[in-house]
Amino acid sequence: TGARGTLGRVVTEAFWKSGALILAVDRHGQGEPRERIRRVAADLTTLEGAAQAAAAAQRIDVVLHLAGGYAGGVPTGETDPATFDHLLQLNLRSAFLLFHAVLPKMAERGHGRLIAVGSQAASRAVAGLSAYNASKAALRALVETVANEYREQGITANIVLPVTIDTPAKAQEIAELMLYLTSDAAANVTGAAIPIGS
Repeated sequence: TGARGTLGRVVTEAFWKSGALILAVDRHGQGEPRERIRRVAADLTTLEGAAQAAAAAQRIDVVLHLAGGYAGGVPTGETDPATFDHLLQLNLRSAFLLFHAVLPKMAERGHGRLIAVGSQAASRAVAGLSAYNASKAALRALVETVANEYREQGITANIVLPVTIDTPAKAQEIAELMLYLTSDAAANVTGAAIPIGS
């Protein structure tokens, strides 16, 4: 998800080079046609959108949840409640609904990899970012919960915690970590919250 964002484009390219068949999901489904990449438009903050994304592929082995949003810069007492709700929608609800849609099929097959992109704000809150901090902390808790619930069914769930993704090199580093987490070598890695960058 979040396939057209800065990180999404780098991750999509890395997995494409690895030989993966890719279902690239974002709100608009835009992008150049390419072999082994199917683009799907879906609003993952809605039950219907998440179900549409999950139904677009006959089989889903890996979910990379990159979609999200950022806002902040003011203390909690000055934060617009609408901003708080909006970031919970983008950063938490979208992940919950997508996981809710794909987990039953993964559990039935006995295999699956879920990876979300969070933030180091999930474990080290920064002043002026109450809505963002809370949404990313909740996303981390969701991923850890899924890991505990589905580890006996061959499903791993992990979350990557970057600081700021402001260069292609940082995005590539995250993509490489995601490739590792989806590999056979990481079959027993689950419930991990992995800081990356500084």
